[in-house]
Amino acid sequence: MFGWLCIVIAQVSLLLTLGGNISDQLQEQTMTLQTVLSVVASMSVPFLLLANYALILDTSDGYKRQFTIHIAATALIVVLSLFILNRYAVGTVAVLTGSRQTAIEQINLAVHSTKSGSVSFNLFIDLLLCTLFMYCLNARPKRFFQGKKIRILRAMAVLPVLYEAASIALRILAAQDKIVLDYNIFPFLTTKPPMMFLVFLVLAFFIKYRERSFCKNGRTHAEYDLFLKTRRNSLQFSVFTAIVFAVAGVLDSMILGFLANALLAHQSANGDLIFKMLDLGIGGAGILLPMAPVVLLFSYTRTHKNQLMDYLIPVMGVLLSIFVYLEGAYQAVQRIPNFLEGFLGGA
Repeated sequence: MFGWLCIVIAQVSLLLTLGGNISDQLQEQTMTLQTVLSVVASMSVPFLLLANYALILDTSDGYKRQFTIHIAATALIVVLSLFILNRYAVGTVAVLTGSRQTAIEQINLAVHSTKSGSVSFNLFIDLLLCTLFMYCLNARPKRFFQGKKIRILRAMAVLPVLYEAASIALRILAAQDKIVLDYNIFPFLTTKPPMMFLVFLVLAFFIKYRERSFCKNGRTHAEYDLFLKTRRNSLQFSVFTAIVFAVAGVLDSMILGFLANALLAHQSANGDLIFKMLDLGIGGAGILLPMAPVVLLFSYTRTHKNQLMDYLIPVMGVLLSIFVYLEGAYQAVQRIPNFLEGFLGGA
């Protein structure tokens, strides 16, 4: 529920950021609000990752259910994004420029001129990659990858890591003005800060290490599956996660401060470059520090009988997100006369 609420807030933050790039007045009016909403929105990833762990560790169909949800959600966002961008965004700009190709170039350059040089918003890409990594690292399929072939599945865990690394590299190159990304790539970019992805890897390897430690003395995987569902293991997982969150939050904040001071000391940076570092996610894991005490209250073995809310929460989150964009479009239409007046007056 918290994760989906943060997703809705993230859409508000995204619209205000886009509006601020167009209107300096709107940027000044909402600067503080954008900062607050951006911090809250960044909490969606850790909340949903914890939910992922709970479903995978405590349910027999955890992987199947998560793959189904995340593949469907990722595909939906990709299709809708590409449709809206190519039909409405490009079509509208093409009317003003007289050429569809020129419109595409203008949109790409407009996004490239922002502080980050790119836009990443498909959170479900991150969740899908995390689920895929956990599956390749920990799953024991009953039909495929039997015997020594299980090594092939384990080796495939590197694929989501490479995808994440490639996405981060593209965003860094765009922020450094070395490349101009095509807008069709944006729905496929990951959104997590680099440090938060490392946190996920640490937690995934922690689970794998516990499995090996449990089974090395002759105990079976069936016994380990039962152990996973105990409150003792749930508490140990929560304590370890809280410690990792706290360390990562402090470390990422220190890295951001060190880089900023080093750049400013050599007079090789300005305010825009520091903001680019923030937009790329450096320092973004700082939100994990205040979340560490909250994680101590997290128990993936606690369940509820009524499963209806599990299905209603994503639906409500999607509906609220749609409402945010409808309201954003309405507010944009209301500002068109002022925008045209200022544009024509400046011309």
